Amino acid sequence: MIKDLFPTKIYKVSYDKELSVIAENLQKIINFDSTIKNNQGSMRGDGICSYVERRDLHTLDEFKDLVDFINKHVQRYWQEINYDPCYKPYVEEMWYNVYKKDAFIDIHNHAPRVMTASFYVTKESGNSNIVFENPMSLLLKHQPYYINKDLYHTEFEQEVDSQSGDLIIFPGWLNHKTIKNNSNADRIMIGANICIDY
Repeated sequence: MIKDLFPTKIYKVSYDKELSVIAENLQKIINFDSTIKNNQGSMRGDGICSYVERRDLHTLDEFKDLVDFINKHVQRYWQEINYDPCYKPYVEEMWYNVYKKDAFIDIHNHAPRVMTASFYVTKESGNSNIVFENPMSLLLKHQPYYINKDLYHTEFEQEVDSQSGDLIIFPGWLNHKTIKNNSNADRIMIGANICIDY
């Protein structure tokens, strides 16, 4: 018998309210912040990550419903992965990324944040997906697996498909990246880092 040991759980759910309101409110902010460029080191191509200059979206009234939605599902995920219930997780910071054609973000993680959330405001067919790296990849790459050598660099990664309105929550320590956006349509997401109260 073969049994998978130590799986890494991520959480995925779709937004249960009107998405266009969030999209419109965020677009106003993006237009207002039009001077913000790629100010986060892992963004590549003609992409925008507002994290350095603007990660306060969770404090704005326009995004209260989204913050409540994220917090609700963070609580469910928290229980599912058996984290200590004496800690109270909450959204501590929230920013936006805009992936224009050919933009992508390099492999990175959000440690020491407990959890990270990605909410897809605008994701058209053909837009890039998020990709997670197996946490054991540094060790596994030295094992004699029978793999396609041309695809070796992605052999220990897992792509997760998503669409507009999807929320994905995952451990802050989990390495992740995005694939290059091959679409002419912008891929726009809101990121959130989760911290805890004691």
